[in-house]
Amino acid sequence: MATDVLQAAADRGGAFSPSAPTSSRAAHTEKMGQETSTMSEADNVETLLAKLDESLEKPSCLELNSEYIPADALDRLITVPSVLDCVGGSLSHCCPKEDAKVIVQQAKKTFAILIISGCESIAYDLMIVGKMTDQYLPLSRHYRTTVIGTGPDGAKTFEAFASLKKQDFDLFQIMQWRVLAPVFGDGIQHLVLQPKQPLPLRGWNIISPGTGNYVVRSALHPAHHNYNSAVVTSSSSPYAKQPFIDVAIKKLTQKCDFDHEYDILKKTRALGNRHLIKHMATYEVQRENGGEYYIVFPWADGGDLCDFWETKTTAPRTPELVVWSLRQMFNIATAIQDLHQGFPSQTHCRHGDLKPRNIFHVTGGSSSTTSTTTSTTARTQPPNSPLGRLVIADLGISRIHDKPTFERDQLTGTKATTPAYEPPEALRIVRRNSRGEPINDNDIPAGKPWSRKYDMWSLGCIFLEFAIWLFHDLEGLDWFGEQRGQGHFYMIDDDTGKGGGVAEPASAVLCAKVKEAMDAVREDERCCGGATATEVGPLGRLMNLIEERLLVIEAEDRCDANELVDKMKGIVEAAEGDPGRYFGGMLDKDRVMSVPAVFMPRRGSGV
Repeated sequence: MATDVLQAAADRGGAFSPSAPTSSRAAHTEKMGQETSTMSEADNVETLLAKLDESLEKPSCLELNSEYIPADALDRLITVPSVLDCVGGSLSHCCPKEDAKVIVQQAKKTFAILIISGCESIAYDLMIVGKMTDQYLPLSRHYRTTVIGTGPDGAKTFEAFASLKKQDFDLFQIMQWRVLAPVFGDGIQHLVLQPKQPLPLRGWNIISPGTGNYVVRSALHPAHHNYNSAVVTSSSSPYAKQPFIDVAIKKLTQKCDFDHEYDILKKTRALGNRHLIKHMATYEVQRENGGEYYIVFPWADGGDLCDFWETKTTAPRTPELVVWSLRQMFNIATAIQDLHQGFPSQTHCRHGDLKPRNIFHVTGGSSSTTSTTTSTTARTQPPNSPLGRLVIADLGISRIHDKPTFERDQLTGTKATTPAYEPPEALRIVRRNSRGEPINDNDIPAGKPWSRKYDMWSLGCIFLEFAIWLFHDLEGLDWFGEQRGQGHFYMIDDDTGKGGGVAEPASAVLCAKVKEAMDAVREDERCCGGATATEVGPLGRLMNLIEERLLVIEAEDRCDANELVDKMKGIVEAAEGDPGRYFGGMLDKDRVMSVPAVFMPRRGSGV
């Protein structure tokens, strides 16, 4: 029957063309055909129908297989005058304008569906007498003749549909989805969508495939979100034509994974830190084989930190770029400070997977979401930079504990981290068979529960790579990674962990190539530029901070977020106080007599 109904719609030309009225419309016109005013209403119905047809957004890919009428088109087309033009003759004789106002204010979508499906003859009985509003959509038929909708006050029966033929209501049921594309809110309200409900999106390009879970790039209709437009971009999007806005949508198939990340995002959103990612919306779609869960984020138009290093690798190392880089390290530190300490008392959070790919570069939008929450960074934010800002993302692996680490005796079970940036305490017990081969299905963490200082090690790795990039471009950074085998920033100095043994954190030492890289940067003349013989410049202070307080094997000996923010603030203040003095020499690469070996290909590498 659905096919027959759709064919009937197609026979009228297009999605809902006015070329051939349905039986209801024909009967209604015939009934009122002797009255000139009603004939005029029929013409107006056809005109409105054509305008609704023109406003229809077509699906742009198989994943977005439903058409929809945007919310702003409904606001523009369904007005008091247009309602009076189409059905004014069937409204209350004493106050038709008041009836039309009720329809526009409470049942705009319902009225559009009636026009589309040729059922406008029941408008008065349905929406004025029956008090049908848009809150009861979508409607469904029960027991052949009873039509039920569920609203805020529960289920309600609408008898007005009894006067329609079954085929007419079947068409109403199909066409109702065209006006039910959701409007995403401020990230607080979670939406539960029906499988047939259209998404107000254009494009569905998978950019991060996975098993079940993935991330797509799409574009969101501007009339279907209530997010601060200052933080979203659309000017350079290959997927969106103005004024659609770029978004990243993360799909999760497991409810437990979604619930965890959603809980973290809600908590971090309340912190109001510009350098912690904020989601735009969440929604789920319930299907016969289970649920699908989605989180919508603003698109990071500058990519991630790795992309920034790649695109800016040939940029002159001006004092402005160096100061911006140090400022962003400070900003990232303040974001981690808020993450670690911004939650209610006795609640502690760590990110757990900090890495350059999880730090986004946002260039579009001059401001972030307005928040009434006072962030720890509120007094230290500089004017917006043309280079944009860095934002910590991917909070899905973050862990929140209601006890400090020293009060917990349970080992941390997080496993989906990035090994290269893991600290020594994340070493794994590797089970091996009798031949000494690892059994990969039962890795478990070794040692003590992981503390928030886990993140301090990861920041040390990222800050060191940032400094290497400043001095030796992307090529030097790539060779540094190749020199240490793209592995951890620490190494094991004995044979434990082999043949069934356990590699303990106490056996770890700083990777020799990491120590060599820190020394090479610290000894670079450009690192000391402008500093006196007894003074350590901002970049030298950064290297000391990385070596002495961040890349420290024992977690308890690392600095915490408060100390890191305090030290980075001092570094940034010194850098911003006289950038020309400290960083003028960064442009003079002739001062580099030779590139240190740690930033060059290894001997025998064939390069």
